[in-house]
Amino acid sequence: MLLAGDVNGTRTDLAIFSVEGGPHAPLTQAKVHSADYPSDVAGPLSNGHVKVTNLPPEIDELSLARDRQFECVHLLNDVEAVARAIPILRPKDLLEPLPAIQKREKLTRLHENAQANRISG
Repeated sequence: MLLAGDVNGTRTDLAIFSVEGGPHAPLTQAKVHSADYPSDVAGPLSNGHVKVTNLPPEIDELSLARDRQFECVHLLNDVEAVARAIPILRPKDLLEPLPAIQKREKLTRLHENAQANRISG
């Protein structure tokens, strides 16, 4: 089992995954308001330690694993999490950037206009 979470200043997203279900099929998911859970952390991460932005607590992987009786804890920031997810993305997970979509639509219109002019001319 894997508990994954994205903690930010306003909202925390949590999900539990199994080895059998894989990374695209969470067993359960929850969204909570971060302010309702003062133990949530959002701040810079360094060597397994998080210093909570504008708050006194500091959290580290070893203490979190010990206190919550987890076998293993690995804290990572959102940039690392996204980078680690790239290899398991499926084609349907990918989105085309808006400028590329707009460019394609413009090219399609130009092509359609050229076709219409060739037919009528």
